[in-house]
Amino acid sequence: MIKNSFSCRDGNIAGGDDGSKRGEIKMESAERRFDALDFLLDYSKGTLWWVNDLLWKEADENFVVKRKGHPGLSLARRKSKSIYDVVPMLIGTTKNGGRSVTVENITEPVKGSTRRTHFSVVRPYPLRFGEFGKKSGIYGNDYKPRISDSEMALLNVMLEMEVHA
Repeated sequence: MIKNSFSCRDGNIAGGDDGSKRGEIKMESAERRFDALDFLLDYSKGTLWWVNDLLWKEADENFVVKRKGHPGLSLARRKSKSIYDVVPMLIGTTKNGGRSVTVENITEPVKGSTRRTHFSVVRPYPLRFGEFGKKSGIYGNDYKPRISDSEMALLNVMLEMEVHA
């Protein structure tokens, strides 16, 4: 039997053993989704996201799901190469956990107060690029899409300290 297959951009083979085009269509759809996401989204270092807690749990089996989602801070230094690539992210919490970067007002502050979110630099989590753009996955933080220049400077210092720790 001749296998209906082709090589996709990342070198994987797709196709059906039964001569059908189901695998090929699914792969073409994944490549189109990747191309669209890669073109439309800025997921570079310093961008802020909302991540479904089930994805945090998938990245860390010890993570305890307490609510729908937590903020994420991208550490991506390069563009993704496929829909199956991962983007490293830090998880944000309201608790200051020591070695962390504090980001102010990722959500709208309540009447003149400042809301602080702490992103621990100790452990970035690998989150799948294919989950970006999904309301049940990873979606952009509309209120504050990117950390400020001063917050980025602090992030860079903290990351450098982690490398030399």
